[in-house]
Amino acid sequence: RAARAKLRNGQSLSVDDLATLTTETAMTGKATLEDLADVLEPITQRHYTAVDRAKLAARPYDQAEIGRQWMALIEEAKLLMAAGDHPASPAAQDLGRRWKALYEQFTGGDKAIQSKVDAVWRDAFADPAAAARLPVSEEMFAFMDAAWKAAEAR
Repeated sequence: RAARAKLRNGQSLSVDDLATLTTETAMTGKATLEDLADVLEPITQRHYTAVDRAKLAARPYDQAEIGRQWMALIEEAKLLMAAGDHPASPAAQDLGRRWKALYEQFTGGDKAIQSKVDAVWRDAFADPAAAARLPVSEEMFAFMDAAWKAAEAR
């Protein structure tokens, strides 16, 4: 992602950039919940107040289980995108409905929390070091947004 961002901005890649790109693309392991938390925690600290964190902590569900569900949805989205599925395909729409339901469970429909969630992800994607460590991409978010909309239009 960092390499693509540089190239989009008309910059060339250095030898170090190419070495990093080679190393990262050769990795075969899946990102873990811990990886995701490590990347997002410093960013959430900037956006969520103590009240927000208390409200989120008081939600009536198992955070570890929800995290596992997120990782499963992310892996499913990667597979659909790699297979060239269209966001309006039945499989993508089904995934979109489940993705949105989990998102709404997390935010509880609270517009202020939704806004902060969006800000956290914007900041994460804007930081090349953070973005490179995320199991999701802006392209995946765009795919899922289109899948949600296609499912809702149905």
